[in-house]
Amino acid sequence: MDTTVTVEAVFVEITYTLTVDVGPRGGGDIEINGIAPSSYPDSFTFAQGASVALEAVPADGYRFDHWSGVPSGSEKDNPTTITVGSATEVTAHFTEPSSFPWWLILVGIVAFLLALVGGRLVYRLVIRRTSA
Repeated sequence: MDTTVTVEAVFVEITYTLTVDVGPRGGGDIEINGIAPSSYPDSFTFAQGASVALEAVPADGYRFDHWSGVPSGSEKDNPTTITVGSATEVTAHFTEPSSFPWWLILVGIVAFLLALVGGRLVYRLVIRRTSA
């Protein structure tokens, strides 16, 4: 009994969503494989095991600080690469550089030195008047 059996296999590609965000808003952008989203948060679909290049691009007046949602040990790497193995949320964190007025330190040092010199001068005048 010879019979012909036809078997059809259906394969479905496994995909996952990568959601990207930035903090704070306006602090910069993320380029995903060289493409920056038009708004945040934004989502992209990748095949399981896909390698995705991420680069944080700071806006004027900001600097890249760290990533959240990337593999441990690569939080400070920019650019970085992740391998998509599940639904993933990645955020690029930016900070504004400190606007501390460093010149105040110089003013403080000068004021201290003037007080030190002035204090010695007053001390010498008081000693001379009291010992005369």
